Amino acid sequence: DSDSKEIRTASTNNKVKGESEMNSTGHKKHHYIPVCYLRNFSLDKEIVWVYNKKVSKCYQKNINDIFYKKDFYTLDECYIPEGKEEILNSLSVEYDYFAQKIEPQYAKFYEFFNPLIEKLTEDKFYRDSLIVFPEEYIEMIAFMMITQHLRTPKARKYIIDLYSQTRVLFKNCVDANISLNGISVEDMKASLEENAGPVMTQMLIAFKPEFLKNAVEMLKSKIWSVYIALEGDFYTSDSPVNIEFTDDSGHDFMGINERGTILTYPVSRKVLVRLWDREKFQKDFALYDRIPRYVDKEYVKSENTFQYGWATEIVGPTKDVNMYRAIKKYTGKEL
Repeated sequence: DSDSKEIRTASTNNKVKGESEMNSTGHKKHHYIPVCYLRNFSLDKEIVWVYNKKVSKCYQKNINDIFYKKDFYTLDECYIPEGKEEILNSLSVEYDYFAQKIEPQYAKFYEFFNPLIEKLTEDKFYRDSLIVFPEEYIEMIAFMMITQHLRTPKARKYIIDLYSQTRVLFKNCVDANISLNGISVEDMKASLEENAGPVMTQMLIAFKPEFLKNAVEMLKSKIWSVYIALEGDFYTSDSPVNIEFTDDSGHDFMGINERGTILTYPVSRKVLVRLWDREKFQKDFALYDRIPRYVDKEYVKSENTFQYGWATEIVGPTKDVNMYRAIKKYTGKEL
């Protein structure tokens, strides 16, 4: 019940305009990349250029019309516990949780973040006065990264697959009447009788408040490189949180805290952050932790090329199809 309460009806007075197109009947666009994030990669807060690697084409789209799935977060009524209809409904995840609780925090952050970045890009005196990127910005970006990383279709597939594997393991233990790492046979039996469905399973596993809090603290503990574009614009994509593994060990979708991990995240068209595992990269980057680095268009282009390599669809404020065509011509295919 305590976990379900985190995904129940919240105040409807803080709706962020354009976050989700729905009404009381549901069955609308559910964005797994929030509109309030995407508008920070648009010149007019509405239109972006999209390069789609599946068809090798570049075109303009409204930010409301990309990175969504119909009914992606809609709860099937058969998974809503009897007697809980007043606090949990089919739209609780999309409307009451993401649109009312998570995304307004993104929007509020950008309200004070973007004016600061504008001053930094336009005023050298102001740049010289900012020695270290503010702690409160680091914390909020970490929150955005983890909540973004865990809400995508890829995240759901990973979580459901892991959940299914766990259920198989529990069933085998129950059949053999043996406990598992301190979990009793009776507890495993009870777990096997529960079935919350894919949407709620994703939420109950990945969006528990304590889990999110710990994940944010973990990201904050890394070494942060902060890049601010004085020329050009950073792009984002359908996979904005990119994870590199530099050690030869087993890795998976959730391995964001493994040794040697590097995470990259475009915050806006003018800011990109890269997080380095402190244990491995202490000697190389700790001295520059959270110190803003101002970069030119050539550096921005290299980061956009990196983003292209991870994504299926790349999004930016301007058309840069020549870069993508050059990559395809050089490699003979889309990466």
